[in-house]
Amino acid sequence: MSADTANRFLDYGTTAAFVALGLLAFWFWFKRRDRPSLWAALCFGTLGAVVLVGRVLPEDPHGRLEELELRLLIVALVLFPYLLFRFAASFEPAARRTEWLVGAVTAGVAAWTFFLPEIPQEGEPRSVGFDLYLVALVLLWGSLSLFVAGKLWHAGHGQPSVPRRRMRLLSFAATAMTFAILLGVANANDNPYLGMTTSVLTIVSALAFILGLAPPAIVRLHWRRPEVEQIRQATSGLIAATTPRCSRRRHGAAPGGG
Repeated sequence: MSADTANRFLDYGTTAAFVALGLLAFWFWFKRRDRPSLWAALCFGTLGAVVLVGRVLPEDPHGRLEELELRLLIVALVLFPYLLFRFAASFEPAARRTEWLVGAVTAGVAAWTFFLPEIPQEGEPRSVGFDLYLVALVLLWGSLSLFVAGKLWHAGHGQPSVPRRRMRLLSFAATAMTFAILLGVANANDNPYLGMTTSVLTIVSALAFILGLAPPAIVRLHWRRPEVEQIRQATSGLIAATTPRCSRRRHGAAPGGG
């Protein structure tokens, strides 16, 4: 299988993974109707819609309507790290100043999208202004994703096995997505092998998000095994400690009763 063919299959796999993640997030919200599931639905539903619509839009837009659609799609992509931040903050709230700063920077980059003179297509020369915009976008995605990863990891401290491992899996997913973004931006020469690595990381990130949001019963059972083993050992120790004592009481009470 050639690198181009593998990239094509991985591209379809990425689309399927993120669409499945978006649908799962909406099902999760419909089932629970709490704040974390709401932000998860907005966050991953937006990303799934961006990936799906991106496959339908023409690669080289013509006319104002297609150009506007492309910019709206990019704005939705800009909003993803902010929504991911709000999802993490639903478990462990951030400082008010941090929330204002994240919201202001996100709004600034989103507004910047509409003021770009043009959006170059793949292989076309890029202006200095567009390169600066790209740097701002990568910094926003990267810094927020890593901040969210730290927040989610910290939110798992002191929790039972299942919530703790879910938080750490979500933290790993956010970190993997950050590296996938950085690799995607670094692949300016469209290296097929670097593109394959980016796609694999993206799929791994999506699957980790899926497992973190709704782990199957067999996975939850495996995660609970250390706690179940501790309970079993504690119960065995209690039985071992009380049974001989009870036996001695029964044997000692018999002569006095006669």
